Amino acid sequence: MGADQCIWSPRLNENGNTVRGVELATRLVETFRLHLYDGLMSPVERIDPRVPLARWQASLTSEALWAASIGDLRSIRRLHDGRVNLQAGDYDKRSPMHLAAAEGHLEVLEFLLEHGVNPNQPDRWGGLPLDDAVFGGHKACEDLLTSHGARRGEIEHAASNGPSDATNDYGDGDAVAELLWAATNGDMAGLRRLVAQGVPVSAADYDGRTALHLAAAENKLDAVRYLVAHGHPVNVRDRWNATPLDEARREGAEEVVRLLETAK
Repeated sequence: MGADQCIWSPRLNENGNTVRGVELATRLVETFRLHLYDGLMSPVERIDPRVPLARWQASLTSEALWAASIGDLRSIRRLHDGRVNLQAGDYDKRSPMHLAAAEGHLEVLEFLLEHGVNPNQPDRWGGLPLDDAVFGGHKACEDLLTSHGARRGEIEHAASNGPSDATNDYGDGDAVAELLWAATNGDMAGLRRLVAQGVPVSAADYDGRTALHLAAAENKLDAVRYLVAHGHPVNVRDRWNATPLDEARREGAEEVVRLLETAK
């Protein structure tokens, strides 16, 4: 520390350093990337305080999820070699295994299973990778998962019938993930920044999920207002045919329900 910085607390250890101060400093460096060379060999899960929270959250999962969704085994191998956690899920707790199973990418599934990824980790709705394989009609993936002890989950999707609005197929997957994380967190500054940078408000991820789905599911009323005011269509539907209104009703977000019903 510099001459003008210190940590002070009465109890000292055998080296004459403050016990609580050392513990605080230890927790800080375990949680945040504070060193000049952090990020080269340090765990990727540590937070980088120099970037917005939504961008950091997206960086942990975005590439692996998009790679799994398109069957990009080379990227999955590279991410594994780089110590990226291939078990980690996104804002909906969807993991690379969910996406590989949903899209029928058998080789990616084999790689994930061979490298110890748990096939029974549920997503937001209680869905498991085997459910995705069955829903998508991918029998070979279903058989592979079953042979590795995969189970069916207890799914609570809130799908409905009705009109459907188009989403935006934006090419920058990291930016889409950052937008959806910002909506999940109710991060208004993050939403405004991303929209100002040209990210479409209705950009959808690999599951057809949009910022409005996430803001509604997490009861982030201000974010819902902002997205609707900036032209986000209300009747967008995800992989399971659910709209943001369906998500708000499932979560009991009454104010969001009223707002979206009025906006329809």
